[in-house]
Amino acid sequence: MEKIAVITYDMIPYASSWGSCQRMYYLSEFLLEKGYSVEMFSSSKNRYGNFGKKINFGINYFPPEKESVEISETKSVNEKAGKIKTVLKKAGKKFDKFYFNDPFPGMGLLGYFWLRNFKKDIVKKVLESGAKKVIISSPPFSILKIANDIKKADSTIKVIFDFRDPWNTWNDNKGIPHLREKKILKAADKIVVVTESVKREKMRKYGIAGEKIEVVYNGYSSPEWKRAEAAAGVPEENKIMTLSYLGNIDFKKGGFRDTTEFFAAYDMLGEDKKKIKLRFIGVGNNEETEKLKNRYSEVEFVGKISSEEAMVEMLKSDVLLNIHTLNDKSSQLMIPGKIFDYIKSGKEILSISDESSIATQMINENRFGEAVINERNLINEKFKILIDKFEKKELNKKDKNSIENLEKYSREYQYKRYLEILDKI
Repeated sequence: MEKIAVITYDMIPYASSWGSCQRMYYLSEFLLEKGYSVEMFSSSKNRYGNFGKKINFGINYFPPEKESVEISETKSVNEKAGKIKTVLKKAGKKFDKFYFNDPFPGMGLLGYFWLRNFKKDIVKKVLESGAKKVIISSPPFSILKIANDIKKADSTIKVIFDFRDPWNTWNDNKGIPHLREKKILKAADKIVVVTESVKREKMRKYGIAGEKIEVVYNGYSSPEWKRAEAAAGVPEENKIMTLSYLGNIDFKKGGFRDTTEFFAAYDMLGEDKKKIKLRFIGVGNNEETEKLKNRYSEVEFVGKISSEEAMVEMLKSDVLLNIHTLNDKSSQLMIPGKIFDYIKSGKEILSISDESSIATQMINENRFGEAVINERNLINEKFKILIDKFEKKELNKKDKNSIENLEKYSREYQYKRYLEILDKI
């Protein structure tokens, strides 16, 4: 039985969001089912729960779980990074962008401190596991440096970099992070990205040969959807149109999911607001959320739930909301993971994003729903269109084109590509 090692900073029960760990979780479970032995190496920090999941593969946490409460090392690592993260928030994001350029301020530092404290232990455990193929998942991108240490310890080990986010290509960074990425990419035997767009950008920006980069999309989980559909049964028909957002969201202005224009468009509906039941499921506890709760008592704000529970809630909805509002290239390079579940649900999708985003193109080409840029008047028009379709019972009426090749959006279909990569590397 061939052994595969996986190094990822975030994994249940220590991941603060399911989105940060689901790709490696599903991949590891898939490889296990296909006859591989999987050994994972991840960080232990604050516990957030298992999001309804069970780990069946081998896993090593650093520091070890039995020490995480008894000794102060875990606390010191998180406190160091946490203090710097606080300083970054107060002083600005310039330093973080200057040196790390991770998607969220402080993420690069967390990975840096974790690696600095446990790099030797992780390398030792990887060698002891007997794995000859190692997958390193990022962000944080700072943990990719461990590839050099692994290869220095055993030059026969093959290393795969799996990029959940594109790093320096999303904002075309040309500073220190760009030079760091250019250097570290040489340590990878294979690079796996989640869209063709990211592949093209890495080839262009770093002069990497196309055959070194593979594309493995995210997708929906077929087994989980079968369980969710059984649990949901036949949902009752909603009397008013239920529009739901499912996933991590903090409502921060200027962030990835800034809802300022969305709620302005909602307010423009006036009395017609009564024709929409808005739900945000997966919200965080912060000042922005509390302000919205106080302002919109009719809107449902629900905390984090498991992925299967989220699927059930999708099936209870009429329209599913996707929102990506950053004014940069990120939407042209990445597809939000929830889009694949939205597609599988068969529900109408309302996507708020850039005109050139992959999500917009996918929804328009396949007629999965309505796509619009982040502008209140245009969003308001989409609200009216969707309400009209709901009242005429014309929502969710898919034609052949919109459901064609649905299987290709499943993780099981996409992860078959990983079997080919591991076989040939």
